[in-house]
Amino acid sequence: MMCLLKNEHSNKKEAILYPQAVYEQRSFIQHFKDIVYLTVFVILAAIISIIVMNLLTYPVLLLVNEGTELFTRVFIYTLLFIIALFILSKLISTIKYYIASDLPLLKIIPQILIGRIKAFFILITSTVFVVLLLLALYSLFTYNNKFIINLFS
Repeated sequence: MMCLLKNEHSNKKEAILYPQAVYEQRSFIQHFKDIVYLTVFVILAAIISIIVMNLLTYPVLLLVNEGTELFTRVFIYTLLFIIALFILSKLISTIKYYIASDLPLLKIIPQILIGRIKAFFILITSTVFVVLLLLALYSLFTYNNKFIINLFS
């Protein structure tokens, strides 16, 4: 949307063809004010984020220093709660999807179980491949080091 002022352009055709000309005709002072406003906004946002971050992390740091066992338990329970909440939300969204597709409940449950079992096997398989790759790299570097030592000794 473009607004034309009285003495903005020599003709309206130029304003329609080049809408950025309005911005380009602004003075250096106006551009400088825009940059100053943006800079002040960024600096204020950084200061506010540092203050909020310190207000949120200071009690946690006190808890870590005073009661490490309590903090560990709280952290583990929070992590387990977040994982359970994620799994539950995924399960609910999957059930809603299948219900919206007009499948009966006796067909929904096996499909959900089969999908979860497939995902679990994919997780196990990829974990095994990563472990095998790490073992191969470890053995390669270990035997390569011994080979170089024996070669130059």
